[in-house]
Amino acid sequence: MEMPFPIVQHVAMVLSSRPVVLAVALAFASLLAGCSKHSVALTRQKCDCEMLTDMDQIATLRIEVCAADGTLDDEATACAQTGAPANVQGCRCEAQGDSPCAARSCKVYARP
Repeated sequence: MEMPFPIVQHVAMVLSSRPVVLAVALAFASLLAGCSKHSVALTRQKCDCEMLTDMDQIATLRIEVCAADGTLDDEATACAQTGAPANVQGCRCEAQGDSPCAARSCKVYARP
């Protein structure tokens, strides 16, 4: 039986070899096993973030952020920056243990 395309003929020849098919299947299975999802614990934090106004005074912005512990400072600053008219200098956060969170979130409270 003659195949119309040399590529199809080559693929058919390779796939007819059981050890090659087994090796490819094992390699593919190991790749899938290595891509499993790792969940990261998230915590809800209320933060007071400071920014320097154009009058060289410090203003405070209150936010609530749900983030992983390792990235909390960066995520809190980025969250505060979305509602700040000036550059956020930093945030002081306090864990809110009574309200768990399941997904990353950011809430900026209105300034009084």
